[in-house]
Amino acid sequence: MSDDGARLYEDLLAGRVSRAELLRRGAAVGLGTPALAAILAACGGGGSAGSGSSAPGAVAEVGTAVTTPAPTGELDQLKWGLFYEPGPLDWIYDYNYEENTVVTNITESLMRLTPQLSIEPGLAESYSAPDDLTHVYTIRQGVTFHDGSPMTAADVVFSMKRHLNPNSYWAFAYFNVKSIEPTGSSEVTVRMKRPDVIFPALMATPAGGVGPQAYVTAKGKNYGTPTAGPVGTGPFKFTSWNQGANITLTRNDAYWDTAHAPKTKSVVFSFIPEESTMTTGLLSGEIDGAYHTPYSGLTQLRSSSVGTLYLGKSMLFTVIYISTTSGPLANINVRKALLKAIDRPALAKAVYSGAATPLPSTMTPLGQWSYAQSQAEAAFQKLPPPVLDLEGAKKLMQGVDTSGTIVIATRASFQRYINIASIVQDAGKKLGLNIQIKPINPNDYGDIFFSDSARKGIDMFISENYADVPEPLETLYVTVTPQPANALTYNYDDYNNPSVTSDLQKAVAESDPAKRASLIIAAQSVLADQPATLPLVSPAVPLFLNKRATGAPASFCYLYYPWARDVGAA
Repeated sequence: MSDDGARLYEDLLAGRVSRAELLRRGAAVGLGTPALAAILAACGGGGSAGSGSSAPGAVAEVGTAVTTPAPTGELDQLKWGLFYEPGPLDWIYDYNYEENTVVTNITESLMRLTPQLSIEPGLAESYSAPDDLTHVYTIRQGVTFHDGSPMTAADVVFSMKRHLNPNSYWAFAYFNVKSIEPTGSSEVTVRMKRPDVIFPALMATPAGGVGPQAYVTAKGKNYGTPTAGPVGTGPFKFTSWNQGANITLTRNDAYWDTAHAPKTKSVVFSFIPEESTMTTGLLSGEIDGAYHTPYSGLTQLRSSSVGTLYLGKSMLFTVIYISTTSGPLANINVRKALLKAIDRPALAKAVYSGAATPLPSTMTPLGQWSYAQSQAEAAFQKLPPPVLDLEGAKKLMQGVDTSGTIVIATRASFQRYINIASIVQDAGKKLGLNIQIKPINPNDYGDIFFSDSARKGIDMFISENYADVPEPLETLYVTVTPQPANALTYNYDDYNNPSVTSDLQKAVAESDPAKRASLIIAAQSVLADQPATLPLVSPAVPLFLNKRATGAPASFCYLYYPWARDVGAA
């Protein structure tokens, strides 16, 4: 934040200027709307506990839609917006928004994530677990790939074993797998080295994706590229890839799931990297729809007569990961104080245009719980509420050594992250912390998650992370417990609370949902007082649909559910 911005911020905190005066003076010194919104969000309504925020237990969930109205007819073409051009549409390398938005309509998985964020059979007709170390999948018969070949148990085994290659983005799902073998003409059995309740749920993602062994092998490294497009069992077939412009899929008239036969003849995915251009395209009708429409354009989209904006049920969470074991952030009280000094309800309004739920002191949103939901909701009410409590924050900082600089990384040119970084910086300033913002090139920002060297000199960084499946352990376990070498981890500060580690290790091996939930909730209560991360909000899924189209699921399932099959004419 500039010196002018800092002075305005202090004047607002001290009551020397009104918010209207802040906006007038801010414009005069050249502060843009995003910066002013960040200042207002950081300040909330003042310095008293709960100021500008809901009372404890009164935070309403934002984003509860799971479906949109059913279509009444067919569409010849659906024009869909993507924020960037996907990489190869090979399911083992698809672990991001735009790739999965496309490939989930082509390559299906053994299990399926539903719009209600539950899991049901997909290409596996049924699933059973005779014991904690054995998972048996009965393969659906009569399913054919887009090239006309039948899907077999051999194709399933081949597809699953592709993830044993450490280069697969989903290799982490198979970390505990001992063997994958056909145990019948239509049966595949997976045996584990140790119990792992997360594995079965992940079979609803590309970790359980199935492709034709002969075709994938023949195409080799070209599989899923513009020259050798993907082949699957899904409701749409790959047709063309106009690099730099669009990807076209056409309806699979031989789709096996006749109860959900696709209602659109073709889908054209256009690459639109600029948020303003995406918003304009939706408002003009040039694009029929898009998932995760820009939060910056939600006000316009809400009031548009061209279509309807839906806020879908989400498994997203915006979190600040701690990536240092030294300095002020190594002190748990500093982390707790920062959370109290950030007005999370105000942040949800300013940064996400009101399309986010402020998170209490947990990074696990309620949408991630597909079981023991009443237990989870009751536990949420007992967590410290996401309210501004500057006085409480300052009490926690008494006697704390605040010397040194804390560096927070943000994605350069990504306004949401820049605003969040400014809010955190301002909260730190109120507590005597010197927080400096370090912009990272967007193309390099992802390296922070996986590279120790990329995190060098960075004490914390912002992430809009998400759970792949409705199992709280999926993201929580790898964030707050020590992980073996080569395993997926978000535990960047070597967090290891013995109580938390013990409870979650037991939970990963616990097949009884109620008992598992009790262990997770126990760990969650400890983490609320001994935080490993700084949870901020759970953004909803903004979906905009032109009035000529309807039927798309509204929830976060769209990454792993063949959503385009449900879309037709309104």
